[in-house]
Order: sequence, then C-alpha cells, then structure tokens
Amino acid sequence: MKIKEKEIKYNQLRKNKNYQQTIDEANIWTATFFWTFEGTALGEIPRYTTIEQLRDNIIDPELDNLMKKVDKIVENNQFFHWHIEFPEVFSSEIAGFDCVLTNPPWDVMEFIEMEFFLGLSEEIINAKNKSDRIKIIKMLKEKNLEIFEKYKYEWRKIKKIGHFIKTSNFYKLSSKGKLNTYALFTERCWNLISPNGYLGIITPTGLIMNYYMQDLFKTIVKKKAILNLFDFENRNKLFNIDSRFRFCLLSLGGSNISQDIIPMTFYTLDPREIQEPLSIIFENKKDLKEKIKRLPDNHILIPLEKNDFELFNPNTLTSPSFRVKKAAGLLRNIYHQSPILIKRELENGDIISNPWKISIKTLFHMSDDSGLFFTEKMLKNLKAQPLNNNCLGGIWKDTSNNKYYPLYEGRMIWHYNHRFNSMSFAKKGKKRKAKSIVTSLNNYKNPWFFAKPNYWIKEENLNERVPDNYNNNWFLGFREITGATNERTFISTILPRTAIGHKIIILISELNVEDKCVLLSNINSIVFDYIVRQKISGTSISLYMLEQLPIFPPEKYNKNLKSLIVSRVIELVYTAHDLDGFAKDLKIQNEPYEWDSERRERIQADLDGIYAHLYKINKQDLEYILDTFKTLKRKEFDKFNEYRTRRLILEAYDKFSKQKELFE
Repeated sequence: MKIKEKEIKYNQLRKNKNYQQTIDEANIWTATFFWTFEGTALGEIPRYTTIEQLRDNIIDPELDNLMKKVDKIVENNQFFHWHIEFPEVFSSEIAGFDCVLTNPPWDVMEFIEMEFFLGLSEEIINAKNKSDRIKIIKMLKEKNLEIFEKYKYEWRKIKKIGHFIKTSNFYKLSSKGKLNTYALFTERCWNLISPNGYLGIITPTGLIMNYYMQDLFKTIVKKKAILNLFDFENRNKLFNIDSRFRFCLLSLGGSNISQDIIPMTFYTLDPREIQEPLSIIFENKKDLKEKIKRLPDNHILIPLEKNDFELFNPNTLTSPSFRVKKAAGLLRNIYHQSPILIKRELENGDIISNPWKISIKTLFHMSDDSGLFFTEKMLKNLKAQPLNNNCLGGIWKDTSNNKYYPLYEGRMIWHYNHRFNSMSFAKKGKKRKAKSIVTSLNNYKNPWFFAKPNYWIKEENLNERVPDNYNNNWFLGFREITGATNERTFISTILPRTAIGHKIIILISELNVEDKCVLLSNINSIVFDYIVRQKISGTSISLYMLEQLPIFPPEKYNKNLKSLIVSRVIELVYTAHDLDGFAKDLKIQNEPYEWDSERRERIQADLDGIYAHLYKINKQDLEYILDTFKTLKRKEFDKFNEYRTRRLILEAYDKFSKQKELFE
C-alpha cells in the first residue's frame, strides 16, 4: 500500500464512530486540566455526566458548545493519547513498547518573561532588575493591551500545562520543583515500555544527581531497572551548549528486567571511549560483577549497586560520579569513617541526626532583593561616608546616622579569606557587568583594608534578615557557585556580620565558636574538596548534597587535636579588623595576624594533612587525590615551577604520621 493510500485509510479510521467516541472521552478528561475559569464562577465545564451524554447520543446545544471548547483546548495544546494511537500495543498482553529510544528536549518548563518580550518591548528587556520589570509589565494593561493579553495568554498556557503534569498522575516521580522536560520524558517513556521492554534515553546527568529528581532515580534504583549509564562532559562540543554541561546515555529495563550491578562511566568526552566498556558489558552478562572487579583501578568502567547509593546519599539515593574505578572504592572507605552532616528519613525527610545542630540560610537574593541595594554613587548622593576613611569597603553612614553594610558576593571569598576580591562594574553595551578586583599583597597586609562590594544594604534591612537568636558578629559561609574541575571546589570562610548575597550560603550552628572553627577546617580540607568533586553534577553546591557529605561530628576531636586546629584556623581567618567580633568571641586581644603568604600555605597544609589522617587516607591514596586537582597543579607549575600544594601537604602528612595520639 502506498503512502497516500495509507493516509486516506488512516483518516477513514479516525472518522469511525467508536474511535471518535473514545478520543472524545479522552479529550474531555484531559481538557479539564486546561479549562479556563472566569472570575470565581465555574461556568460551563465538563462533568462526569458529559461523557454519559455523548455515549447516549443526546442532542443538546449546551453539550455542542462544551465540545467546541474542548476541541479548541485540544487544538491549542496538541493532546496525544498513547493508548488510542497505538491500540495494538497497549490493549494487548504486551502492555507497552518493546523498545523506546529518545533524545527529549532538555528544557525547564517555565514562562521566561525576557524571552517573551524579546522584540516586543525594549523597555522590559532593559529593566534594571526583576522588580522594575514586573512594574513595567503591569503598566502594559494601560499602555499596550494587545501585548498584555498575549503575555497573559502565554503565561496561563504554561501554568495549565504545569497543572496537568503535577496533578494527572502520569508524572508522579518527576514533577517536583521545576518541571524539567527530560525528567518528565524519562518517567513517561519508562512507563510506556512493556514489562520485557527497554528504554534508551539521552538526558542531562542531573537526572541521577539532582534533588528534585530523587523520587524518579530512587525508584529506578530500588527496582534495579538501570542496565547501564554513560555520562559525558561536553568539552568536545558534541552538542552546541556549554562545554561544562554533562549528559548521559541511560538504559532502563521494564518491570520484568532487573540487574543488581549498574555499570557506569563518567566524564567521558568522546563516544569512542565507551566502546570497550560496552564490549565488556555485553560479552560478560553472566559474570559482569567479577569481570569489572578484575579491571585495573584506573579503568573508567565503574560498578555501582543499590547499597552504594544508600551509603553515598542515604537521604536521597541520588548518584555520585567518578572518573575511575579507584575513586569509587576510595569514596566508599571515606564514607565509612564519618557520618554525614545531616541524616534524614528516606521516605519523609524528617531529620534523624544533626550533630552540628546546623541550620542553613541565605540573606539577600541578588535579583529579588535588588530594590534594597545601594551603590557607591547612591550612598554619596545621600552624603554618606565610609566609617573607615581610608577604605571604601566596610560600613558607611549617612548624615541621619543610618548605617549601610557591604553586600558580599561569592567571588569575594576564598579559603579562610573574606578579602579575596573587591567588586566593581565594567560597561558592556547598555548594561553594567560586575567584575572582580584581586586584592593586592599590600592590601592583604593592611588590617584596615576591607573588600569593597558593588552594593550596600541598610542596617534595618540586614537586621530583619538575621535570625533573632543569632548572637555572633560574624558568619560562617561558603560559595554556592563552583565546579568539579575548578582549581578548588568547596570554598568557605568566616565573614563579618554583614549583608550577604544568596550565592554565599550561611551555616548557622548552635555550638560554640571553637567548634565552628573545627567545622570550617573540615570543610576547607582538600580531602573534603575531593569528596565534593565526586558528588557535584553542575556548577553549584546544592543544600541536599551538603547534608549528605561526610563531616566529622564535634566529639571526633580530642582536646589536643581541637586546640591544634583552632589555633591554626584563627591565624588564617583573623587578618583584618572587620572580624574583631570573631576575635572577641575567641577572647583574642591581640591585633589581627599579619598576612604572610608562605606561612599561610604551610598552616593550611597542616590542616589538610590532619584531615587526611582523620579520613584514614594512606599516603598513596593521598598522592592520588592531590593529583586529581589538575587545574591547581597546572596553575602552581606556572607560578612556582612545582606543584607546591602537593609537596606541602605530603610533608604535613608525614609530620602528623608521627603524632598518632592526636587521632585516638
């Protein structure tokens, strides 16, 4: 039969009375999720009796009008009913497809105002911030009703699709948080295969690592449905997207197909790299576990099992990622040495243990709170001046005695260093772009030099955001934005009690200042950094990931070890007078410590050596860990003609190997 004849035959089948009745019923049910209500009145809507009226062939003008509305909704939203379009697949014993192969869109299903108004309103596109943009959009109702109505229609359309996804029960595992299309496709396609079927899908690696994907990934792990997974980093530009973006080839089996071991590779750059792992998988199906066990430590094929996800991420069962087989074994050993920061019930998320009594907070959102920001120019217009006359950073005060506190951003901090960068603006077209100004050695040596931000916040607004029961004049915070291939990944320090943007996460603990110094040293250690690199999937440290990192509890430290760590942390942190509050809590009466770069390197290496011993890392494994920091290694060879951090840490490790009583 020719294509044209098939088309004619197909259209004839679609006119069949039984077919039409079936599709009308499916459309009515689906349309209810997209129905537009006017005001508070329900108006004319499909009810359970509507389908009965259709089946009984009742002639009713109101029913005809209702079906016209249904048809319009169907046309606007392009409904597709799998069980009707493929009756031979879903109405038989097969109960699904034998195989589904797909590369779904990798979008977030949300209404993006900037994209909608592109080419429609330059004023909205060029708005200074989100709050200004919302005001201009509201004014469109009076200025340009046609564009406003288009905006309202598109906004409602996305909301209705989201309502269907979240409430129709087709996407129970993938519809939490932002609606990522790749997760929705994965769940839907997995449910479309038969019990003996297979699904192959190309999806962002976030599917196996992100918080809002945990219900979906947790379920496929528990059902042992993952047959293999091959993760890629886009550095060779396989797709025309960010080179740091990661995606994976994921194979899942139907309900009758399960596999205890999950063969996985991570960070591959070229599809040819997985040819050998594929051969190993398909040639050793019966004894795959034993075959992989015999592979060398540097092999990229990594075997993971359900209990690995329970060990590495017990709160979510999401996946870590490893470059080689050795890394997985190393992380298993590390996780056996320490509990995680916060342990939760797997099913309901209730906290089981929180030894540091940690709560996690952000103060100011850089976009949503932009209406509260003051620039240097705005402060000068208020006749405000810095309290420290020799430095534009720090607190300013106006003629009415109102104080304005500097707003710290992520790039302003480094390990044990709250003065890493000052901020400025660079012109880029019509918009200003923030730029960093690296702190000079002379400024580091000046304890009255404070990092200069781009914005300040009024004291009263700061006080509104700080918890009432928070009594310290300083914060412990870390950078949220980072990457697994950066020079370093987890970056934290002590900051003054000041305004802090949401890209610095604040850790609030009920414990004393000495304990917090110990916590800071743990999360700044290079072994901890290595652990984070195995867990991070994108360019930010998520809070759920932080909770599941192995961090030693306060009782791990004996008196001598704690004293040794705290003294070193104090010297690294207290280098400027804007942390006098931190020094006061520690009962330190001397001036800030002088900045000595070489001494700081040795002190930090001491702390790194201590934590290598605490995590029970042998010297060979420590050398391996240090060699994985390739960007750090390259930069230090360019600067010092040696990998100095490696040498100093190994020397410190050897030194503390002779002081075993510290770790007992």
